[in-house]
Amino acid sequence: MASCWGGYIFLLNLIALHAGVLVLMGRFTMKVYKSYTLLYIVGISLATRLPVIGYAPFKSLEQISALAVFLGYQVLQLCEYNLRQKAISRKEAIKYRLKTVSIAAVIGFVIVAMFVPSTYFGPLSARVKGVFVEHAKTGNPLVDSVAEHQPADSFAYFRFLQHLCTGGPIGLIFTLFNFGDAPSFLITYAITAYFLSHRMVRLLLLMGPIASILTGIAVGRIICYIVCRICEMDFVEEERIMIEAKTTAQKPVAEVRKKKKSSKKKMSTDYFEEDSPGVALVKAIVYFGVLAILVLFSSSYQNYCISLCRSLSNPTIVEMRQTHDGNIVKIDDYREAYWWLRENTPEDSRILAWWDYGYQITAIANRTTIADGNTWNHEHIALLGRVLTSKEDEGYNIARHLSDYVLVWAGGGGDDLAKSPHLARIANSVYRSVCPEDPSCLGFGFAVSIICY
Repeated sequence: MASCWGGYIFLLNLIALHAGVLVLMGRFTMKVYKSYTLLYIVGISLATRLPVIGYAPFKSLEQISALAVFLGYQVLQLCEYNLRQKAISRKEAIKYRLKTVSIAAVIGFVIVAMFVPSTYFGPLSARVKGVFVEHAKTGNPLVDSVAEHQPADSFAYFRFLQHLCTGGPIGLIFTLFNFGDAPSFLITYAITAYFLSHRMVRLLLLMGPIASILTGIAVGRIICYIVCRICEMDFVEEERIMIEAKTTAQKPVAEVRKKKKSSKKKMSTDYFEEDSPGVALVKAIVYFGVLAILVLFSSSYQNYCISLCRSLSNPTIVEMRQTHDGNIVKIDDYREAYWWLRENTPEDSRILAWWDYGYQITAIANRTTIADGNTWNHEHIALLGRVLTSKEDEGYNIARHLSDYVLVWAGGGGDDLAKSPHLARIANSVYRSVCPEDPSCLGFGFAVSIICY
């Protein structure tokens, strides 16, 4: 994962979090110690060989927690080793652990304090801050302006997870009733993924695997229970007969089977004395009804996934829409505009547009753009926002100095007019004249003139 996706940081921190949770629950064992220690040593050794990562696991605040848990595990294992050499009471052992951990924590704090002034540790990124800081207060208006950084709502959960929104919580309940080291990882993953996705809609991606796993647990247990209640489980009974025949001095299988059948007949009689044929029939109908509902939900969920997959796989700049009379039309305005730029402007033209369209201008129109998604200079982006939100004379003079053409999208929805409050905030973070005496540009908007005839 480290070699192909920046989301490896989430996986690293999730495993470290689970390792810490196991310690807090009193489940620290030699097995857990070996598992996490080997994973960290081998995984980090390989990850640091990637040039894009390097020594970030030891310097980035977003990954340092895994190192802290690793060192904590070494301290705890040292404590356990020393305790095995001593014959002391449980109370004294707890005191010894607390004393050792406290001393190690103080030493770690002193070491960190020594490295902080030297800027050894890199700062948290604005995206990570956006997860834990209230939206629009990350300190970076550019990050706050991106739609995928907005908090997720119930509609977003149902759109991307649909029936998993129901099956996931049920599976979580089943997991809680079968608690252990492995199930505790699923619980930790579920809580963490829900918190992160609730804070930022783009992180709904993290909910996919755990929601699928928990729903699978719920469906599997329900089906297993129903099948076990409906079937006679003769194959299990036959296996027990064979085992008992072998363990009772090679007693004939036929004799053991005869004895089991008589015992089973008596148990069946007692069972039907409790449940009349009518009650048994109702139970059977309920069981088959539940199975039918699960099949229907599974089928509808599969069809929904296929349709959603197709819609998400379509190009974002070419849309299919249906008119009032039912005709399907293709909206290809974006590509047509980029083709116009390619065919009607000189090859050395400079195009000024908001950074959202930078890559498309470069790839489709084959023209130089002022900014794109990889423009890291915040002042540069703020200057674009100033051009697009200032008064006409000021904006025109700056644009004419920077570029030959200006591309502006309009027409409703998420066009540049709808984005303009964010553009003004980004511009005002550097150029205070955009929204004087209003740092957040809360008063920025557009006036609607009403003409009466």
